[in-house]
Amino acid sequence: MGDSKSVEVLNDPSSPFYIHHSDNPGMHLVSTPLTGNNYSTWSRSMRIALSAKNKFGFVDGSVKKLSDNKATEAALWQCCNDMGLMWILNSVSSGLSNSVRDIARLTQNQMSMSDYYSQLKGLWNELSSYGSHKNCSCGAMEDRNEKEEQNKVMQFLMGLDDSYATMRGQILLVKPLPLVLKVFSMVNQEEKQRGIAAIPQPSVEGAAMAVQGGRGNQHSRGSQGNRKPLHCDYCDMDHHTRETCYQLHGYPEDHRLYKTGGAFAGYTQSKADYSLFTRKVGKPFTALLIYVDDILITGNDMTAIGSLKSFLNKRFRIKDLGAL
Repeated sequence: MGDSKSVEVLNDPSSPFYIHHSDNPGMHLVSTPLTGNNYSTWSRSMRIALSAKNKFGFVDGSVKKLSDNKATEAALWQCCNDMGLMWILNSVSSGLSNSVRDIARLTQNQMSMSDYYSQLKGLWNELSSYGSHKNCSCGAMEDRNEKEEQNKVMQFLMGLDDSYATMRGQILLVKPLPLVLKVFSMVNQEEKQRGIAAIPQPSVEGAAMAVQGGRGNQHSRGSQGNRKPLHCDYCDMDHHTRETCYQLHGYPEDHRLYKTGGAFAGYTQSKADYSLFTRKVGKPFTALLIYVDDILITGNDMTAIGSLKSFLNKRFRIKDLGAL
């Protein structure tokens, strides 16, 4: 479309690109704004008003977006589309439009998963409070609720940080889509697993030095009396026993490794299965398998398993379901 034809379109009242000299973005096309419980009447009035302005095609998609390669055509389409959008926004109550905008703009943006979901859920509840829906037996309400749930799942997933892109893609492949609460549970569990995997793990040499430094008096007394130094059969280190082993029972609060060590120190994440963590110190062996809301712990040392359960319960409040 050349510039001369663009001028003809602008002057043709039958063209969807025609804008009357009285049209402006601040116009109110309907007298009663959308409040949430009057959608049917508002929708009908808005459809009639937009059709009268020959702009409803920008809403239902019948007026296709013009090529960006032709600047004049693209500018015409964008101008008319923005005009129609402003007319619609002007006909929505301020409280409802603010909630819609907040939901559309909200992203995780480095927030914790719980904080992100709580904010999003609060906006959903606020938006829902603007309307009331009557029950029916025709099945329409069930379809509506299902679509609303799917929209919530999409909003939640699309707002996640890019680090969850892979998991987002996996969830979107599930048919039918799980409920938004289930999706939150799955992603929240992934966040916790990443937190566990990110716990710094002190080296065996560093742990040995810490133990020796904490029990220097015992070592010196043993040397003076020519007694065999204490030995731990759990970590296979000298100068302490299993009963006082920091690697097994955790570091004391005043220890420099208190927050980073403890019962989870020494666990290695499997490269073949990222849900599997294993630890082997001497003969004792412990394995931890995590999947969504379930944790399976096994091994040949009940003391180590008990310490691990206690550690996890303090961090995440787990429920012990007993032996399989």
